[in-house]
Amino acid sequence: MSESAEVLATRVRIAASSSRLLGREGPLASLTALLESSALGAGRIAWLEGEAGIGKTRLLAETAEIARGRGFSVFSASGKELEAHRPFGVVAECLSVGPRSSDA
Repeated sequence: MSESAEVLATRVRIAASSSRLLGREGPLASLTALLESSALGAGRIAWLEGEAGIGKTRLLAETAEIARGRGFSVFSASGKELEAHRPFGVVAECLSVGPRSSDA
């Protein structure tokens, strides 16, 4: 292998490994186990909390990809500070129900 081919191969390996979720194997395994249990008919809920910047969003994105790969429908929404007065606002957003929708 030429030197430039080796450099390219190394860059490809680094790029591939940097897209993996690092340091979250335990929580990812727990969430994956919940998915497996749900697939067998036992509904589950997971509560994920932590300080800003520790990877909660990335962990959820990885879990969502696993779920999609297993045939689950995945919906997502996020809470908004200005909607704190709106009960179930996140659920409404997840279901695309808004003040101007026919379901409102």
